[in-house]
Amino acid sequence: MGLWQYGHTALAAEIASQWVASVYRVFLNTGRLLEKYGVMEDRAGGGECETQDGSGRTNATYSAFSDQVIRSVRVSDESRQVS
Repeated sequence: MGLWQYGHTALAAEIASQWVASVYRVFLNTGRLLEKYGVMEDRAGGGECETQDGSGRTNATYSAFSDQVIRSVRVSDESRQVS
């Protein structure tokens, strides 16, 4: 969210979109929302602790990023219509 707050909206939207898409693809393949995801690959897991189902941080981040990406797309579409 920090990138958005400092005006780096395109980069923030790109990173968030990739992460949201990765989480969604893993969910489609496993039927589970897991704890840890990598932005560059469609897999969950890693780290020093065992991966858990349904981490609150992952759920909240997915929700916040999804909402922000949708808002960014709407703003982008609206600015194209005005021009």
